[in-house]
Amino acid sequence: MKKFIKKYITGEATPHYMTHPLAAKRAYNFSKKMKIIVMLRNPVTRAYSHYQMEKQNKQEDLEFEEAIKIEPSRIEGEFEKMQNNENNDGINYPHRAYIKSGEYLFQIKPWMNLFPRDQIMFINSEEFNLNPSLIYSKVLEFLQLEKYYLKKYEKLRKRNYEKMQDSTFLQLKTHFENHNKELFDYLGVDFEWNNQ
Repeated sequence: MKKFIKKYITGEATPHYMTHPLAAKRAYNFSKKMKIIVMLRNPVTRAYSHYQMEKQNKQEDLEFEEAIKIEPSRIEGEFEKMQNNENNDGINYPHRAYIKSGEYLFQIKPWMNLFPRDQIMFINSEEFNLNPSLIYSKVLEFLQLEKYYLKKYEKLRKRNYEKMQDSTFLQLKTHFENHNKELFDYLGVDFEWNNQ
């Protein structure tokens, strides 16, 4: 009697794989053939959303402007501690790294240095929100899975919060302009965050 073995594709997700300095090497050691999907959001709105999540979880007492002002001193040395101690998951980094977490290129390079480019897919979060059906189809194609139609695309973890101050928005937009340009040049794609 012939035994049939079903093959499954499985996956999981967390933003901490991007921010943890040892994640890429650990993933590579686990499976060199895995496919990686990286969804990137405009770092300005990502920073504010990150802050709002921490505030809602009662992990942040400061106002956003104060939090980003003192961010460098809050996270100083934590990335290096995580890098040098595999049991260190960080305290203020990445949880208070509202700006640093949006400087994507230094987080992406370790993955790109280990995995072939054709095993990594980059998705613009804003594009996904505008056209989830199209991006979902591209993801299935990237994973070499059959086409599948979802009846609806429900947005999870929605939060309502006050609009960011215009002056803060402009400050962050200016901060991220060069980071974004370097990222786009490196990936050969422009998510047009600098035009928003």
